[in-house]
Amino acid sequence: MSRVEFSYRSDCLGYRTTVTAIVPSIDWIEMMRGQSAAEFLGHRYPVLWLLHGTSGDNDCWVRFTRLESWAEQYKIAVIMPDCRLSAFSDMDKGPAFYSFVADELPQVCGKLFPILSAREDSFIGGLSMGGYGALKIGLRNPDRYSRILNLSGGVDRVAHVKRTLAEGRRTGLHNLDAMRATFGDLDKVEGGVHDVFALAANLARAGGPKPKIFASVGTRDPHWDENLRLRAHLITHGYDLWWEQGPYIHDWENWNHYIELGLAWLSREWSGTEEPRAW
Repeated sequence: MSRVEFSYRSDCLGYRTTVTAIVPSIDWIEMMRGQSAAEFLGHRYPVLWLLHGTSGDNDCWVRFTRLESWAEQYKIAVIMPDCRLSAFSDMDKGPAFYSFVADELPQVCGKLFPILSAREDSFIGGLSMGGYGALKIGLRNPDRYSRILNLSGGVDRVAHVKRTLAEGRRTGLHNLDAMRATFGDLDKVEGGVHDVFALAANLARAGGPKPKIFASVGTRDPHWDENLRLRAHLITHGYDLWWEQGPYIHDWENWNHYIELGLAWLSREWSGTEEPRAW
């Protein structure tokens, strides 16, 4: 397993940004079987673009979970950008984080790492704000991503906006000024490119390929209700949905548990077998 942290000047962001990448290689089990590192040279791996939550950064998944060992086990490359409090949007008053993740980063990382680029080999996921971002990016680009992981995402941005407008809140996270800087005209969020429910319905009506979705949420998570509503919405519109729930709150115990299940699901789906792919 190789873990690489690198920085470069992003055209979309206009500044130097930091990215963490996990790339599978030989592990100790394979060494015990008599395999050598040379046998893995030339391998290219499916890739998961993994997004952080509101309080996270490019390295939080590595710090707070066993992601590195599971990515090695399932032989999936994982690339994690730092997208700040952007809701993974091309911000109205700020950098173009959506374009950074969806367009620029795959081009940059495709030149640096042994990753596959076809739709069937490309996945996107995240937790909380990142779960929302993964759905928004994946549903807007069904030709690029075959599978989406949503781990207790803050998926109903329309409801969040309406609640903040009703409160008139000008302080704290996700206040009115911050939302306007991110989304622009808040009256246009519903039904637009920031509305995951609308994106899912529009894609289903278009009749083309839809990403398969893994969704998980804790029964005590503050995003429980909106994820239940999205679950019903996705089923109604014919999405292939794998659902997990358990007695969790909105914390790293939750995401540490479900990222392992999510990677195992990706491995099974990618390999087309009942068990995760064994190398």
